[in-house]
Amino acid sequence: MTEIATRTRAGVYRIEDLASLVAQGRLRVPEFQRNFRWVRKDVLNLFDSILKGYPIGSLLLWSRPAGAAQVRLGELSIPAPETTEAMWVVDGQQRITAIANAVDQLAYDASERFRIDFDLAKNEFVPGGGGGDEPRVPLPVLFDLRRLLEWAQARPDAACAMLAPYVSPAQDGRDSDTPLRRPSARGGAASALSSSACSRRDGPRC
Repeated sequence: MTEIATRTRAGVYRIEDLASLVAQGRLRVPEFQRNFRWVRKDVLNLFDSILKGYPIGSLLLWSRPAGAAQVRLGELSIPAPETTEAMWVVDGQQRITAIANAVDQLAYDASERFRIDFDLAKNEFVPGGGGGDEPRVPLPVLFDLRRLLEWAQARPDAACAMLAPYVSPAQDGRDSDTPLRRPSARGGAASALSSSACSRRDGPRC
């Protein structure tokens, strides 16, 4: 019996990274994978877990060649070119589909289950497209820096609400002999959402 060598390595992908891989056609879903079955509540729960730093499970991706194809992922249809380094989704299709569609404007407009906003007053994700006076940022805007800056410029009151929870640390050295040190900068709401762990596996599943 011939043994198949398997190489495994771990990696970390931000939400923007996964969305970019999908848009490039590099993420592929094998035919044996089930269709996307999540509803909007599931998508909301996923982003809520990311925001709060809860474990969302690892992704299992298999690096293999792939031919040119029209890749369908949720509401997205991507003309994927032939590549020698496609990343086939072995485990995590529901999560990847939810993330990629929720931050894409076409999917946001096309399907209610991917229509998610971030409520700046409540500091939580909410169903998108609703009315009300609360400042809300659609996820496709939140994860596109250019569009987010334009959105904030057009809504100065909402921009203030976005920055209100974040205060700058300060040191008072008037009565201390300790020299002042420059505090390190940390990200705000968008960067807090940007990190999710996933593993990459370069070999067949054993």
